Amino acid sequence: MGEVIELIQGEFKRAEMGQASVVIEEGSLRLVSIVAPQIAASFHADMERLSTTQDLDAISPKRAAVIETWQHRSLKTASKRRYSIVPDASRKEGDVLQIGPSSVFRHKQSDRWVRSEKYLVGRVVDLGGKTKPNIHLELPSGKSLKVEASESQLEGADYLYKTVTLNVTAMEHVHSGELHDLRLIDVVRPSKVVDEDKLVSLWRKGREAWAGITCPTEWVEELRES
Repeated sequence: MGEVIELIQGEFKRAEMGQASVVIEEGSLRLVSIVAPQIAASFHADMERLSTTQDLDAISPKRAAVIETWQHRSLKTASKRRYSIVPDASRKEGDVLQIGPSSVFRHKQSDRWVRSEKYLVGRVVDLGGKTKPNIHLELPSGKSLKVEASESQLEGADYLYKTVTLNVTAMEHVHSGELHDLRLIDVVRPSKVVDEDKLVSLWRKGREAWAGITCPTEWVEELRES
């Protein structure tokens, strides 16, 4: 019953929940809670969103925690435990939200990785390798990243224990900014002379990458919400 209350309550305060009552019926237990309209509307919207997207990150974190608990529990009880949620009493029986061994509700933010190109400044603390050449770069924050490279890229490298700027490709998480699968494009050497050709090339790549995007901030927000 506590889990049901948590599911309905979501991010609202317990004092806003109203008084819950319990009804015992044959083979079941029914909990009835009279809540404020805004809580009911929030609950219905979250359950509708979950039914459509199956994404636990799309609903209240507290409600998502309850759904996740029920889903794990149903897997541990040999498919005997199931939960049914009717977001709206007017909906058909087939539209009821079912949580059980076959449901696939999950946190989809973990899948939101995009390929990106980055410039990373840090201190090289190790490089080389017999079979998988790489560079170990220590960022100013203290975090270390491993950047894959080729033998030809590291041949004659003289920047061990030096601060460098690495141009890399990486898989980047849209929300957290976490990076993995880093691969070296080039080591950017400091220079007081502007490489006009390089600058023009970068401008061209930028124009091509952002072609058709009229408002970059709105595009980023849409990507985060997708």
